[in-house]
Amino acid sequence: MAKYIGALLLTAVLCYAGCYIVISNTRDEDKYVNAYNEAYKNEAVLPEAEAGQIGRKEEMLLEFVSNNLLGKNGEIRSNAGPYGEGSATLSESVGLLMNYCVLRGKRGLFQKEFDFLKTELFAGGTGIKSAIKWKTGKDVSCNAAIDDLRIIRALLDAYEKWGDKEYFNAAGFIQHEIYDKQVRGGCLREFYDWGQKDAGGSIPLCYIDLYTIYRISAFNENWIRVLDRGLSVIKGGRIGEDGPFLYKYYNCENGAYSVDEEFNNSKGICLTYTLYTMLHLAEMNEDTGRFSEWLNGEMEKGRLYAWYNPYTLKPAGKIESTAVYALAAVYAKKTGDNELCGKIIDSMLKFMITDQKSPYCGGFGNGKTGDFYSFDNLTALWALALAER
Repeated sequence: MAKYIGALLLTAVLCYAGCYIVISNTRDEDKYVNAYNEAYKNEAVLPEAEAGQIGRKEEMLLEFVSNNLLGKNGEIRSNAGPYGEGSATLSESVGLLMNYCVLRGKRGLFQKEFDFLKTELFAGGTGIKSAIKWKTGKDVSCNAAIDDLRIIRALLDAYEKWGDKEYFNAAGFIQHEIYDKQVRGGCLREFYDWGQKDAGGSIPLCYIDLYTIYRISAFNENWIRVLDRGLSVIKGGRIGEDGPFLYKYYNCENGAYSVDEEFNNSKGICLTYTLYTMLHLAEMNEDTGRFSEWLNGEMEKGRLYAWYNPYTLKPAGKIESTAVYALAAVYAKKTGDNELCGKIIDSMLKFMITDQKSPYCGGFGNGKTGDFYSFDNLTALWALALAER
C-alpha cells in the first residue's frame, strides 16, 4: 500500500507539473519580501574559534540522531528511549530534518525524508493525495498546519537549492489542500480532519508562519489576505499592554484569544509557543523588541525556563528545556543578536551528553532513562547549524 501511495503521488506530481511549473517562484519586491530581506541582512557571524566548537557539537548531535532516532527508510523515532520503540513518526520531525538538510546541503538525506513523506505521511489512502497526516498510522485523519507549512518551506528551499521540480510541485499541491480545507474568511485554521470534514474554529498563533504564507502566495494570491489577517491576529495577541508573551489561541469565529490549556493548573504558559511566534514576526522584520529585551534579561540571570506566568513574568516552574533554548537561539540569530545567541547556545550545550562511553553521546535527553525526544534534538540541530553560519 505504501508503495502504491508513493507511486500515486508521483503520478499526480507529473500530471500537474504544467500547472505549477509555469508559476514563477520570483515576484516583484513588495513590503513583505523587503521586510524579510531586511530582517536577515545583518546576521552576524560567530568568531571562527567559537564557530568551530559549535561545528563539532553539531557533528556529535547529527551522529546521535542518525544512530538513535533515524531509521533506514527515513522514519524518525519520537523518543530514543524504550517507550519510543515502534513509535509513530511525526510530520513535525520530518519537516525539521528536511529544513536542516537544506541548510547543510545534505541532499541524500533530504530525498530520503521526502520519499518517506510520500509513502507514509501523505494521506493517499483516503483519496486526498496532498494532505499530510500529523503522524504516521492508518487511523490518523488530520494534519497540523504548522508542520505542513514547515514542510512546504523546506520543499521550496530545496527547489531553489537543487532545482528539482518535484519539490516545487509537491509544495504547490500541499498549499492548495491547506487553502481549500483550512482557510475560511481569510483565517487559517489549526487542522483539518478529513474523516469528520471539520477544520475546527481556532488557530494557535505560533502556527501562523508568516514568511512561508507569503511565499505560497506565488501559487495563490489569496494567501496575501491570510497573511494580512495572520499578522493582525498575532499583533493583537499580546498578553498585557506591554508584556513579552502572547496568547496561544485565536478563535476565528468570535475573535477571542485564550491562553494555554494548562494555565488553570500551572499558572504558566509554554515559552515554546511565544518563541515560535516571535521568530515568525522577526522573519518579516516586525518589531519584537519587547520580547528581545525580556529574553536578554532572563539570560542575564543565567537560564530560561519552559513555563512562565505571563502576568508576573516569573517562571511557573523550574523545568528547563533543550527545545526552548534551541528556539531562543534561532530567534536571537535571526534578529542579528549574535551575543545573545552565543549565550543561549552555551546554556543549551550544558544539556548535551558528552561522555564518549555513553551510547547517547551527542544527544540531548536523560542518559539514565534513555528518553531523548526528537523535537529537542532536531531543534537543537537547527540551532547549532544556524549559529555556525
